[in-house]
Amino acid sequence: MSVVYDWVGSLNLTPKHFSLSVLPGKPIYPDETIVRFSGMTLSMIEQDEPLPLSSCDYEISFYDGTDEPELFDDTIVESSLSEEG
Repeated sequence: MSVVYDWVGSLNLTPKHFSLSVLPGKPIYPDETIVRFSGMTLSMIEQDEPLPLSSCDYEISFYDGTDEPELFDDTIVESSLSEEG
């Protein structure tokens, strides 16, 4: 469905934030398969906030290569090469 959202969002007359749905109050999320809604008429509903990319409630984090979360460090350390040059 993300391609459909991209296409609808590219139209000049659309609101800034919107959702697509078949049933009122139940949005279709961009990560859903388009095949599920084949042949159906979708409604576009204006939203105050952008629709999340997925209906799943999960957090995205980046793996830094360690197994111990307490070792995570988001500071940037200058390399010794930049001090020599």
